Amino acid sequence: MEVQFTWASIGVIIAVLSHGVFTVWSAATFKATISTKLDNLVNAMQKMDKELEKRDTQISAVWKRVDELNARVTFVEVKQK
Repeated sequence: MEVQFTWASIGVIIAVLSHGVFTVWSAATFKATISTKLDNLVNAMQKMDKELEKRDTQISAVWKRVDELNARVTFVEVKQK
């Protein structure tokens, strides 16, 4: 059995191999891009979490101060009566 390659068959083989190489390269690049974007999102979420913790602390301090002022106002009102 003899296999003969024509210029057309060689062209098809080169096209198929090129397509396969490009597909693998493209998938690897896409995966790296997605991984980078996910890493950036994780970092952003961690920064937001830290900022939210700071805000929670500040809000707790404000509510504590509001409660103290409420107690003082109540004391003054009771004293006035």
